[in-house]
Order: sequence, then structure tokens, then C-alpha cells
Amino acid sequence: MQSKSVLLTICIITSIIFPGLSYAQNYAISLPGGSNGSVSNIAIPALNLTELPVTIEAWYKPVSYNAYGGIVYYRGASTDGGIQYDKWTNNKTLRAIRNSSGQVVANNEPTPNEWNHVACVFTNEATTIYLNGVKTTASLSGLPLTFDAGIYIGWDAAIADRTINGLFDEIRIWNTARSETEINENKYNTLNGTETGLVGYWNFDDQATVATDLSPNANHGTINGGTYAESFSRSDADDDGIPDFIDNCPNTSNTDQADADYDGIGDVCDDKLEGEGIYDIVTNNAYVTASGANFVSFQQNAILSYKGYQYITFWNKEKQVCLSRKKLPEGNWQTIALTDYTSAHDLGDNHYNISFGICKNDGTIHIAFDHHNDPLHYRISTVDLINDPDNADWSADAFSETRNYLVPGQAMIDNDDNFDGGITYPRFISKPDGDLLFECRTGWSGDGNSHLWEYNGSDNSWSHIGEYLHGRSEGMPVGYINNCGYINGLHYTPGGTRLHVSLVWRDSPDANTNHDICYAYSDDDGRTWYNSDGVLIGTTGSSDVSQLLNLYSEGFQILQVDQNRGLINQEGQAVDSKGGIHILQSYLKDGVSESSWYDRRVNAFMRHIYQDDNGIWKNEIIAASRIDRGDIAVDAADNLYVLGPDYRVYYAKADEKWATWYDLDLSQDGKVVAEGLFDRELLLENHILSFAEAHSDLDGKIIVPHYSLTDYGIETSISESKPAINNTSIACFPNPFLSDFQISIQEKARYQLSDLNGKIVLSGYITPSEKLGNTLRPGVYFLTIISGSNTSTFKIIKR
Repeated sequence: MQSKSVLLTICIITSIIFPGLSYAQNYAISLPGGSNGSVSNIAIPALNLTELPVTIEAWYKPVSYNAYGGIVYYRGASTDGGIQYDKWTNNKTLRAIRNSSGQVVANNEPTPNEWNHVACVFTNEATTIYLNGVKTTASLSGLPLTFDAGIYIGWDAAIADRTINGLFDEIRIWNTARSETEINENKYNTLNGTETGLVGYWNFDDQATVATDLSPNANHGTINGGTYAESFSRSDADDDGIPDFIDNCPNTSNTDQADADYDGIGDVCDDKLEGEGIYDIVTNNAYVTASGANFVSFQQNAILSYKGYQYITFWNKEKQVCLSRKKLPEGNWQTIALTDYTSAHDLGDNHYNISFGICKNDGTIHIAFDHHNDPLHYRISTVDLINDPDNADWSADAFSETRNYLVPGQAMIDNDDNFDGGITYPRFISKPDGDLLFECRTGWSGDGNSHLWEYNGSDNSWSHIGEYLHGRSEGMPVGYINNCGYINGLHYTPGGTRLHVSLVWRDSPDANTNHDICYAYSDDDGRTWYNSDGVLIGTTGSSDVSQLLNLYSEGFQILQVDQNRGLINQEGQAVDSKGGIHILQSYLKDGVSESSWYDRRVNAFMRHIYQDDNGIWKNEIIAASRIDRGDIAVDAADNLYVLGPDYRVYYAKADEKWATWYDLDLSQDGKVVAEGLFDRELLLENHILSFAEAHSDLDGKIIVPHYSLTDYGIETSISESKPAINNTSIACFPNPFLSDFQISIQEKARYQLSDLNGKIVLSGYITPSEKLGNTLRPGVYFLTIISGSNTSTFKIIKR
């Protein structure tokens, strides 16, 4: 099934699906004004409110207006009323009208070209107007107000030119007298539409062809001459002309509200939000190009966590291998640069990546780097570097010199292979017993084999297990053509001993010759291999190469995909707790013919390939792929997560059998280049979804976002994972499977919840804890907590 945005309705059992609709953006209606209001208004049907009280609220941003210009106004058979610009006392301000003889003029003026909030409350005893929080009231009794005719937003329909040129948002009409506290504390909040007394609610976020009434009354309006525009209505409690969202950004001049990187967040707030709730910045000195260098799908691994530390590897701008670590959750990134080796290659060719692995038994880190049919470049750390990280010497001195071998005195590949010792795509796989595997390809694209080695942590030694995947025609039956297998990954069942591999085949260096998807497993660390039916189909190291895994191995192929289908090689795989394989593979949409490899940019889709409960292989669409590859990972509850190209995060629930893929976070789409990689260990063991990406501005940034997926009532091994004023690194995202989230701090603090445009949708005080979010619409929000002089911002995903 294709991905979709999901709107969970409160107090209604049935979920409502709006495909393609996201409430992360906030929209308003822009009206042109002018001399003919019939083509500049939003017309609302008669509400027929026969009794008072009535409350009207609106946000509006005037560009220009005429005398009597209507904000929200109606003209009935015998009564009229609403909010309009004053004509006689001060035509720069507003008045609440309750029939022609009853008016209250606000004591302050709205600000031109800025967002203003206005509300009026009509009761049998009085009329009150609130303008940007300032209250003006008068005793006006005995004046009926029935709203028995159509209401116009942006126009008083008595005369054609009583218009307003400007933007309108968050129009609310109630059949109750809203108190001053209710108005001021909720004017920044987005409503859910079912609040008591709410007669009509129009916020325009759906960008529909009608003005949708989000209350149960369905008083949908007609948009005459208006167009949708982004809304920027925000709080400005100190009346300095700078919204509070900007005011609270530390170390800024409060003057630049531009958005040079087009991320939906003004530059003035970028420094605050980056690294505080959106993502960590590992370094500003990475070698980053539009085509890659850091990171790529077939690195195993580029990021992983172990014993309370997160590790990541990358090339720096000097083309040196770097390894960084951070103590979770609050530590600073500490970077080692191995300065005695400099790559001579164009690192924009992401074949020349860095992969690393860990051996838990002796606490060593192993690194392989800079390969495209090149001699091995390998380094190993000192013993216990990761097993005793607090006391270890984290420096370049902890790593060996660069070696071209694993087994001393032994060439990487037998001479019979005729590959001159060159390797590509090195991988490290941590074994369940605490030791380590190494895997790589020998030979070239469309003409190569794959081998396995094993590291023994008890004596710090490597041994060659042998070739396990055969692609070359030598030794094969007549008619077998040269090819090679491109590995999606080698992963063990979590908590188990079964090793899984999936791959696609290629028949030449041309990626258009990629075809077919295959799967096998091993219960003896890669020495023998079985197909999904449990039939032995491969014996590693066999002198009879036809007994190795190969294109013709019985039952190896699980899905036929022809050549010229845009099938990408080496995408991704994950294994759930029951040993089920989940393959991420993208290729062209059915019915689309490929004319060039780059057709996949617009026509390829990421697919979830897996076996259902009946053993049937399924192939289901997740979302559009684009040109690069994605990654897939599993959590301890067997929920799946996909990181699509350009920073797009999706998930599927295990209890739904992964039938539907939901958008988890698309708000940073376009913020990265090349491909991202999950920290699988942190997800499985600590319920934190974390991944590594290279920043899109080619500014040398490596970023690591963190999403906390745990119900905050459950403790994890990272005990600080609850959001708090002094914790901004890990616990910034709520569980996407819950409808609300908990804030717990030790002292009283103020909070503001803002949308991506900075409009505050919820605010108040926390002491000592507060549960938020159950009334929010699905989307992405920023939660700012202010305690004294301390300010922390977290990113919130609301499902």
C-alpha cells in the first residue's frame, strides 16, 4: 500500500484518511480587497443563532482596508453585527457591532502587515472586544443578534467596497461567552473541532476548494476571489514586533527571519533548533558532495551504538578517515582523524566508503575503507576500546597502521581468482557469540564473487571461511554468464543465531542489467546456506563452485524482476525477532517502461518484500524512491522503519502485519544528500530511532537525528530519555504510536508548542508534569520549554 498521512479523530471511533494531506503546514486565505467585495470574501451560511451569548474570534493580517471593512460580519433581515473597521471614532481601529446603534470601539489599533488577533463577545448584558489581548467592554443590553443571514469574512456586504486586502485564519464562532482567559490562552492553539459550544471553525489548512468547517455542523463556506497562502500568525507577548518563537532563540540578533536553506525554519532559529531536538551535528568538517562520500546504503556499518556510546565514521575534508563517538544521551562528539592515510580517490564516488564493525569479545573496532577493486585498507583498534569506553584512550594512537591483509602472510584472495587481491564493498557483521565476520566482493561489477572471513576475539586472529557467493562463469555449467550478486545486507536474527542475506544480480557493469531478488539463510555463521523452504543450496568454500550460492541455486530467487526496471542494487534489509526477513528494494512502477536509468528518479518506488504468515512472498509499495537508496530497520516490537532518500521517514506497525506505511516525519525532506543509515543497535536496545546523514548544503555537516519511540512510562537503559529542561539530545520525539506525550520537569516552567511556521498552537505552564498533544492535529511541531533563563526546544511528531 502506498504511504498516507493519517488523521486520528478524537471521540470518533473511525479513523478518517486524507491521502496526501499534511497538517504540518499552516495556511490562511488571502483576499484581494478592492472596490467589489463580491469577489473578495469567504461566504459562510447563516448560523441562525437565535439567542445570545455569541463569541467571534479571528486572526487576520491587513495589507490595506476601507472604512467599514469587515473582518467577520453579517447583515440579516432585521439585525446586523460582527467585527469591522470603525468609521467615525478612529478609522484605524476596530469595533464590535451589535446592530447599528450598539458598538464598542477597541482602545488599541491593529498593526498593518502583521498578524492580529481579534475577538468579540456578545451577551445580553454587554459587548466586549479583544484586540491582541487588550480588552474593551461596554454595557449594551436589549439588542438582539440572530445571525439569520450569511456571514462574510473580509467584507461587510452592505456596500461593495467595504473590503479588506489581507490574510485571514483561525475563524471561530461559539454559542458561549468565552472568558478573557479562554480567549487569550487558546488563541494560539489549533482546535480539534469538537470543543463545547463551537458552532463553526475554519482554519483553511486543508486548502480545499471550499472553506471547510471543522466543527460537526459542516457550515462549509464559499471562497470568492481568495487564494491559499502560508500563515505566519504568531505570539508576540512583549509587543516588540518580534514573535515569541523568535525571541526565545538564544544568541541571535532577532532581526533576520529569512530562510536561506528553505527548511521551513527561519535562519534566526536554525542554530537553536539544529542539535537541540532536531538533530545532533557531529562535525562541520566532513567531505560532502552532491553525489555522496558520506553516506551510502551498503556501508555496514557507518553508525552504531554499544555500551552507552554512539559511534559514527566519515571522511573529513582532508580525505582522512574519521571516527567519532558520543556518550549517550548528553555527551559531546569526540572525533579521531587518522591523519597518516589520505585517499587519492574522488570521494564523490561513494564506492570509496568507510565501514566499521565491533568485536564485543575483545572490545576492538575494525575499519575498512577506500575500495573499488583496490587492495585491502584495514585498521584495528586496541583491545577493550569499546568495552571500557570511559577509561579507554580515544585517540588515533588506539588504532593500528593501515594493513592490506586480515590473515598475516596470506593474500586476501587466492591467485586462482585472478583478481590481483582487489576488493569492493567491505562489510563487518557482529556475531551473536561476540566475534566478528568480514565480507566483501572480489572482481568487478557484473563479474565477481563474494567471500567471508571470521575474527576470533579470544586470540585476536582472522581466518578465511571461503567464497560463498559465485558470479563468474569459470567452473559453472555451459551457458552460465558472468554476473555478480549485490548484497542488501548480512544480518542475524535479533537474539538468535540465524544469518540472513538478500541480494540482486547484475550481468554487466551497466546498472540496467540488475535483475531478480534472492534470499538465503545460514545457521552456522555462513558456512552452509538454505533457501526459504529450508533446502540446502550452498556450501561456502566448496571446490565445486556450482555448490556455492549462485544465480541458478534452487529456490534462491524469491521475486522475478526483469532487466531495465530501474532495480537499484544494495538497498536494505532487516530481520525481525521471529526471524522474518524484510527487504527494501526499489524499482520502476508497474506499467512504466524505462528509457534511461534516471527514469527511476520519478517512476521508482520503494518496496517492502517479505513473507506473510502463509509463507507467501509479498511485494508492497511504501513510497516514491527518487534516485538514491533507502534503509530499513526493525525495533524490539517488530515495527519497521524506512529512511527514504532526502530524509523521509516512514513506519509500519507489526500488529497490522505491516499492511500500511505511515509518514513518520517528512518535515526535513531535502535537507540531506545521498543516502542515510540507521543505528540498528540503538533502535533495538534503547527504542531510539537514530540515523546518520550528510547535510544538503554541502557545508561539511554530518547530522544524527534521534526519535524516542518509548512510552515514557517504560524505563530504558538510557534512563535520561525523558524530555526535560536539561536534556535536549535524545528525548525530543514522542512515541509515534501514541496520541499524546508527557513532559516531566522538576521546576515550574512555561511551554510553547509551535508549528513549522512558528505559529504557537499550544502554550501554558508545566508543574511538575503535563500531558500534551491529544488535541493537536497530526503534523510536526516544536516544543519550547522556558524555565528562568534556560530555553530548550524539542521536535514533536503528532500522529
